[in-house]
Amino acid sequence: MSDFSQYKSYKDKFDSLYIFVINNSTYDELNSKLDNIIKNMDNITDSIKRIFLKSRISKFKEHINENKVNEIIDGIFFVSEKIEIECLNKNHKESLQFFSHPKITYSYGKTYDLEWLSHLITNKEYINVFQIKNNDIKYFILNETKKKYIYQDSIKNIDIKSVINKHIIKNKDEKSDKYFLYGTSSQLKNYQDTNCFQYINTSKILEDEEIINYYKMDKYRKNNEELQDILNKVTHPKFINKIVFGDDIYLELDNSMIEKIYITDNHVDLDKIKEYNANLIFVKSFNNGDDIDIFTKNYNGLLGIKYY
Repeated sequence: MSDFSQYKSYKDKFDSLYIFVINNSTYDELNSKLDNIIKNMDNITDSIKRIFLKSRISKFKEHINENKVNEIIDGIFFVSEKIEIECLNKNHKESLQFFSHPKITYSYGKTYDLEWLSHLITNKEYINVFQIKNNDIKYFILNETKKKYIYQDSIKNIDIKSVINKHIIKNKDEKSDKYFLYGTSSQLKNYQDTNCFQYINTSKILEDEEIINYYKMDKYRKNNEELQDILNKVTHPKFINKIVFGDDIYLELDNSMIEKIYITDNHVDLDKIKEYNANLIFVKSFNNGDDIDIFTKNYNGLLGIKYY
C-alpha cells in the first residue's frame, strides 16, 4: 500500500492543500471540473481566502494544460504552492473501476488528507446494503470513499431473501456474504438470516456514514468484547504477569515476548507499532464513556499480552 509519507508534513492556510485523483479523464472533462470549482469559490465571503484559493486552482489548471502530453490524463496530483504528481498503478485503477468511481475526485484541507487517499485508491472492501420499501428493493455497495449501485427493482410479493441471494456480490476481501438490510416491509417482521449482520426497521433513508458505523460496530464487536473480558481479569493472579502497558510493551516487543496487542484503530503510535510486525487486534470506541473510550483514557488505548 502506498503511504505517501513524504507529504505528511505539508501544511498551509485556508484548507488550500488539494489532492486530485484523476483516472482516465480527458482534458476537457478536467478543465470543466476545475472551472466549476473556481466558480463555486465565488461564494466564499472572505475575499482574501477566495482570491488565494481561486489562484491556486487556476495555477493548477494552467500547469496541466501547459504540460499536456496526450488526450488522456491520469495520476494523483498534490497541489500546494507547487504541484507534485504520483502515478496511479494498476491496483489503484482496479479499485476505482470496480466501483465505477468518477474520473475526477479531490479532497482539500490545511494538510493533505492521506487517509482519505489511501482508502480511495487501495480499499476494495465494501458493505453490501439492501434498502427495502414495500415492494421496492435497492442494492448498493459502499465503503468510506466509494459507492456503487448494483440492482434496483419493484416486485409484487417480493421474496426478499431470494432476491438478496440472487444478486449479492461476494466480498472477496471479507470472504463473506454478509449484508446490511434496512427499510419497511411486512416481510421484515421477524426477518432472520445469519448473513444479515444488521437489520433496521425504519422509513428513514440512512446516510452512508450511519451504515458504515453499523458495519464497524459489528466488525469490532468481538475484539471489543474480548478486550473487555481481559480488562475484567487484569488483577487476576493468572493474568497479571502476562499483561503489559505503556513503554513496557516496546521493551517486551524488543525481547520478542509479545503474543498479541490490543490497540485502538486510530492510535497515535500505530505506525511505530506496525514496524514490529506484531499480532495486532484492533478495537474501536463508538460512544463517549463506552468500554473502549475508558480503555483509551486509562491505558492509552494500548495493551500487550505476553506469551507467558
